Amino acid sequence: MLPSRPLAFLWHYVRARPWHFGGLLALVVSAAICAVAVQYGMKLLVDAMAEGGERGGADVWFPLWLFLGLIVVENVFWRLGGWLGCRTVVASCVDIRVDLFRYLTGHPMRYFNEHFAGALGNRISAVGQAAGTLYGGLAWKIVPPIVDFLGAVVVLFTVDWRMAVALIGFVLLVALLITGFGIRGRGRHQRFAAQAARVGGELVDAVSNVWTIKAFSARDREAERLAQEIGYEAHAQRRSWMYLEKARVLHDICLSLMAGGMLVWAVRSWLGGAVSAGDVVLVSALTFRILHGSRDLALALVDTTQQVGAIADTLRIINQPHGLEDPEPVLTLDEGDIDFERIRFGYPGRAPVFDDFSLHIPAGRRSASSVPRGPASRR
Repeated sequence: MLPSRPLAFLWHYVRARPWHFGGLLALVVSAAICAVAVQYGMKLLVDAMAEGGERGGADVWFPLWLFLGLIVVENVFWRLGGWLGCRTVVASCVDIRVDLFRYLTGHPMRYFNEHFAGALGNRISAVGQAAGTLYGGLAWKIVPPIVDFLGAVVVLFTVDWRMAVALIGFVLLVALLITGFGIRGRGRHQRFAAQAARVGGELVDAVSNVWTIKAFSARDREAERLAQEIGYEAHAQRRSWMYLEKARVLHDICLSLMAGGMLVWAVRSWLGGAVSAGDVVLVSALTFRILHGSRDLALALVDTTQQVGAIADTLRIINQPHGLEDPEPVLTLDEGDIDFERIRFGYPGRAPVFDDFSLHIPAGRRSASSVPRGPASRR
């Protein structure tokens, strides 16, 4: 049986390819570190250009080449991460869909009478898409902002330790607010995912049985029923979407206050002679990088909650214990004798067809039965 909890389910496929996911994480972290180092290289370049004296003798070439070199290395890491991520995420999503289908086919037939076949297939496809979104979001939307934040803290300690401490406190406060806000909206996201899977499955089933709809002149009635279901889905989608927009507004307000406060602090320190012009540029670049990165992080976390809800809903439906389990060890087909012993059979109100009927058919022998209205049929 597959893991029943969404995070354990996703981790199961990470463990199936530890080197691939480990290499992807290393490349993404390295690229994010280079991105922070690029900002420090810009700071060195600005300080070298702002130094007094002869401009022609300013030592700007080493900071310039360091700055350009870090940009090239960062791009190389991102492209390698994209190549490895493509191979890893696509292969994992293939495994997820195949394993879910294999487990689904182990359910007894009464399970398929209780669920729409199209909805079940749509759920499997939706889980594959959600898993790909989660793996990709973790690699390119969640890990880089975290590395940016940690790198910014380290760099700001070289400028003013109070700025670094203030940044830590403010980002933790915003993260708690956004995370709590996202958890509160999990029910909305799960309802939207469940309704979307249901509508998708019903559309597939309706198209598959269109000949029945035409035969019973039920086109208008079926269209009205589907319109009602799609309306429920649209209502759930609007609630989920608007909750996401509220999270964006809350995040933008908090991070704008942080960015403005950090920049005012840096400029006042420069006016007092405590920091250099390059430090002000560094604080500005890191602040706006954290601003945009944390926005992606906040939205990715909210989207992650939505995707995890979709996976949880599908696992609840498909990853149930099988109603009938195959025996262990599995029975194998082999030759055997067939024995009928003292069989009595008949229809009500009629003479018995068989009365004390016994028959022994040894292994390997062919037999035939005949009926009055037709030729013999082999068995």
